[in-house]
Amino acid sequence: MNSGAIDSILDRLRELFQQEYQRGQQDALRRVVDVMKTPSPVRAGGGGARGRRGGRIRARRGSARAFIERVLTQERGGATVPKIMAAASSPDEKAVSISAIRFELYRGKKEKRYRNVKGSWSLPSRAAK
Repeated sequence: MNSGAIDSILDRLRELFQQEYQRGQQDALRRVVDVMKTPSPVRAGGGGARGRRGGRIRARRGSARAFIERVLTQERGGATVPKIMAAASSPDEKAVSISAIRFELYRGKKEKRYRNVKGSWSLPSRAAK
């Protein structure tokens, strides 16, 4: 084979590679535009409350404290952590994890917001405040 034939084959291959590269770029751009045009529940705000890990809905800030105080004002004799968890009624309360409940109870105990007597949590009496 002479060098002229090899050069023409190489030129044709370069041209084919360039065409395929451009076609790939256009295909990728088209896919990106299609994704941007299609409404997604996460981007539209429908699934924004769901966490990425485990698919669990995250509770709003302060909902653990409000939930605990609601339960402990109703339970005069005190309540255990499982009893507090079982009293969840609203979606915000159901989104509160058991670890958030325990964390809030122990932090509240340090701040004298809650009392613990033999595993039963309660609000301190009004006279003690």
